[in-house]
Amino acid sequence: MKRIFLITLVVILSPFVITADAYAAPKRSPQTSHDVAVTNISAPSSCVQGDIVPITVSIANKGAQREAFRVTLLDTVSGVELASREMTLEPQKYKSANAADLILSPTSSGQGNFGWGINIHGDINQDGYDDLLIGASLWNETHGRAYLYFSGADMDGIPDQIFTGETAGDFLGDGGDALGDVNGDGCDDVIVGARGYNDNDGRVYIFFGGLDMDKEADVILDGEQGKAGYFSCNCLSAGDVDKDGYADVLVGACGYDKKRGRVYLYYGGNPMDSSADVVFEGEHADDFFGRNATIGQDIDGDGYRDILIGARTAPEGTRNGRAYLFYGGDRNQVDAVCDMTFTPPIYRRHEFGSSLDIYDIDSDGHADVVIGARLSQGAVFVYWGDERDKMDAVADVIILGEDGAQSSLGGDKLFCADFNRDGYGDIAVGAYNWLHQNRIGRTYVYYGGTKSSIDTQPDVIFTGETEGSWFGHDIGGGDFNNDGYTDLVAGAWGYNNKEGRAYVFYAPFENKTDITFNWDTTNTSVGKHTLKTEISRVEGEKNTEDNIKTATVIVKLKVKEK
Repeated sequence: MKRIFLITLVVILSPFVITADAYAAPKRSPQTSHDVAVTNISAPSSCVQGDIVPITVSIANKGAQREAFRVTLLDTVSGVELASREMTLEPQKYKSANAADLILSPTSSGQGNFGWGINIHGDINQDGYDDLLIGASLWNETHGRAYLYFSGADMDGIPDQIFTGETAGDFLGDGGDALGDVNGDGCDDVIVGARGYNDNDGRVYIFFGGLDMDKEADVILDGEQGKAGYFSCNCLSAGDVDKDGYADVLVGACGYDKKRGRVYLYYGGNPMDSSADVVFEGEHADDFFGRNATIGQDIDGDGYRDILIGARTAPEGTRNGRAYLFYGGDRNQVDAVCDMTFTPPIYRRHEFGSSLDIYDIDSDGHADVVIGARLSQGAVFVYWGDERDKMDAVADVIILGEDGAQSSLGGDKLFCADFNRDGYGDIAVGAYNWLHQNRIGRTYVYYGGTKSSIDTQPDVIFTGETEGSWFGHDIGGGDFNNDGYTDLVAGAWGYNNKEGRAYVFYAPFENKTDITFNWDTTNTSVGKHTLKTEISRVEGEKNTEDNIKTATVIVKLKVKEK
């Protein structure tokens, strides 16, 4: 039986209305309001009697409230309290863009739309770190650029490679960027679109990755000549659809044939050719089919990645929106016949299909379909994946944008990953129009879970830096510091009169800090000492098991000089 989730019992003053009669309410405990934790304690394994020993303690506020508490360090052998400190930590939920771990800016001033296209999840130079690709389509009178940043333990804001459009009007990097290993050499490749090339026919450039990577395209894919299809416009994705070890490339051309739209699938290989292997067609003129598309995870459990294509103004320019699912498989199995069509539950011009992804949110082995609808306050719809004959197109979870904010939740991009490393897929989604008139923008993260535990309240909220920045219009992520957590990147192409910026937030997103206690061992006994750090229980806290951690230090006798 499908489980439909109530989002609100109030009639919302916007074109998008969901009422109690339409959806049944989920059952879940509310988000933890009070929860502080000791996440780590580190100390030297041994010292000499008389040393001053640094004990570093990591503290996190995992709840939703500002907390004041006391942290103590105790020697369990002597029972003596060695040190203490009063602390105050803000909640994890709200994050400001200007407090990002890394802020990236373009190399030149002026209108460039830096941050419009953000794509990651690829290791170009095979160093174990995900690398970052950011577009700036308005650079130099719309030649356009794409900036490649190699990540690492000390990632900086200096681009390591810059790709530039051939002529004015190319709009290189206009949301059409991807990373994937198309030639199977173990290094991910850079895939960049120029949707305005040759009077809007469009073009895609593929640059092979590696330590000796250069700026000469190794493969060029061209849109159909004379069709003004905007080939690559905001739509490039890479992934191995046929499971042959080569990443395949999916390119949208939403302007093709009076905006009916097409999407082209190119199989990777060594060598890779420039002829489309499968062509997907939109249904009607003005559907904008292919404005967004993705090669995602495996929905039906057959081991092949699947394809989801949006048509946000379908049918025929009504702007209600649709999305189309095509199952992956061997090359002789993948065709252009749609396997499932998703339509919005209410037909009211909200551009369903504006953003989309395929990812396993509930960790049941079947990837789920996630679709955004960006107009008015915006919404995100989740459809639980299953075997082919069991899945349906009825939304199981519906997330609405902030009431009355006209926030455009669902924007042009959403991105799914396991940010908190709990085994469940999480949903990051932008709301670039947040505060409407000001367009400061926000990005929300909704943590995944089992089908019965999923709720629709954001677990983390990132807020833009300035008015008019359109923060969250494009988002993405990757493990940039190789710590096992997927980090989040949010673009703000409108920042500083469309100069643009991008913000990197390292996961996990708890509000945390490190404090160091200096332990004077002058009068400490020789032998093994277990040091315990503890946070006092805060009012309303239910889980106190993570308020304590211990470390062991062996104190050795100091040898007297002869």
